[in-house]
Amino acid sequence: MNSAKFKNLVLLLFFITFLFKAFYLDKVPFHYDDTLYADMIAQEAVELTFLPKYLDFWAPWKPGFYYIVYSLFIPFTSWAFTSLEWVYRFPNLLFGLANAFLLYLLAKRFASKDISLAAALLFYSSFSAFRVEGRLLMEPMMLFLLLAALLFYSSKRLQPAKRFGA
Repeated sequence: MNSAKFKNLVLLLFFITFLFKAFYLDKVPFHYDDTLYADMIAQEAVELTFLPKYLDFWAPWKPGFYYIVYSLFIPFTSWAFTSLEWVYRFPNLLFGLANAFLLYLLAKRFASKDISLAAALLFYSSFSAFRVEGRLLMEPMMLFLLLAALLFYSSKRLQPAKRFGA
């Protein structure tokens, strides 16, 4: 199979995987931590604080940055979607796509484009990615930050001090 056909096949599989993730995004109602995080994100959308609140009590068990970032999506997602699951979980779809892209860029530094594309697809379509992106958890956003840090750190164009700083 030539490189162009392989690339088209992998991109088609990416698209199908995205459609599956989107389809199942609201099939499982909020449960366990999802309800707690949704309430904390909603409170953060009303009043931005670095230390999050739950039921008007300080709740420092998770980083406030997570709630701030996800609360910034609320004006758009509440306008665009009617399902509460979509309103709160949609950022995970975006972070999941961004993670696959960052993984592709990172892998491309160490392998061929085809191998990097396949690695990104394997990551994006893995069970753990489906599970985590289908819940209201902070892992997709945190992985985005980690992959971005690794991408900067492995850059040969930046000087070592700038790589570490980025």
